[in-house]
Amino acid sequence: MTKTIFLSVGTQFPFPRLINCVRTFVENNDDYHCMAQTLQELVTTQRFTNFSTLDESKMLELASMSDVIVGHLGIGTVLLAKKLNKPAVVLARKFEQGEHRSEHQEKSVEYLSPIEGVYIAENEKHCRSLLNSVDNLSAAQWNTAELLSFANNLKDHINSLELET
Repeated sequence: MTKTIFLSVGTQFPFPRLINCVRTFVENNDDYHCMAQTLQELVTTQRFTNFSTLDESKMLELASMSDVIVGHLGIGTVLLAKKLNKPAVVLARKFEQGEHRSEHQEKSVEYLSPIEGVYIAENEKHCRSLLNSVDNLSAAQWNTAELLSFANNLKDHINSLELET
């Protein structure tokens, strides 16, 4: 039975490193298909369906049909997985590689890693390994106290950054 990945890179920046990781994975694994929101015009293939952008209702429709939600380490990815009772595999954008304006996603790792069902990929190889074991991944779960703690820690971290204007 084909396993479906929903990939979203968010609404601010494309994320070629993650897109290429997932696309290469599905193109080399007959048991997988990916529906991807990439912020890029990419060729759709038999196993990789690309959408540059998605409205909220279409995103929810596609994500609800998936077995796993993959994205950058954004809170929207985690909240979507929780809402749909799906596991989330996330890969942090790296500031030093020009993938974001700050290191806040890398800092978020320590706050999100204790949450059951949120799988933090250390790199592309680890991301592919997690996708290969999607049947063994549990759905994203947390209680309100964990979510508030995460939000407060992230807010404190963002406030501590010296961002250029």
